[in-house]
Amino acid sequence: MNPMDFKQLTDLKTKEVPKQLIPAIGKRWSPRAFDSKPLNEADLSLLFEAARWAPSSTNAQPWRFLLARKGEAMHRRIVDILAPGNQTWATHAPVLGMAWARTLFSGKDSPNRHALFDLGAAMQAMMTQATELGIYGHLMGGFDSDAFKALAPEQEAFEPGVCFALGFPGSADQLNEPFLSRELANRNRLPLSDLVQGLEG
Repeated sequence: MNPMDFKQLTDLKTKEVPKQLIPAIGKRWSPRAFDSKPLNEADLSLLFEAARWAPSSTNAQPWRFLLARKGEAMHRRIVDILAPGNQTWATHAPVLGMAWARTLFSGKDSPNRHALFDLGAAMQAMMTQATELGIYGHLMGGFDSDAFKALAPEQEAFEPGVCFALGFPGSADQLNEPFLSRELANRNRLPLSDLVQGLEG
């Protein structure tokens, strides 16, 4: 694929997205093909700054992240905890990370039952900011939960959330099946009528 092909692919992925949405929401999708070009530290910091300003219950900010760049030992260790299918493409991403939620409110013994919900809000903020910068992310739920817990530096009162890959888009033809077909497939969403009760119009 050449650079224009990625634009065509993005057009395919976003053709059903309502044009009224904020562009960074509409253009966001989750590639598996990543370029080897590293991300600069200023951009990475901005992604996590976006996550930092996400809403959370009682402003508890329960999200926590671990980040690793390709070539670092931790990058390889994150690859190793992923499901085999994810390993085949995620190993090429210039940045891999882990995200988890603290399940107790800080300084209290009371459980924070909204922690994973709040982590999701932080991840969405991060992915939206990434799209604004031309960076793409792919969230992965396919990982070994016990290995995740062993790898995370925080060993108490936390729940594994997702692993994630970040980078600039690469060529789809670097992927093997079934991931190549998934990369080239259109996206779809359930209609609002299936998701929302009480919405008029």
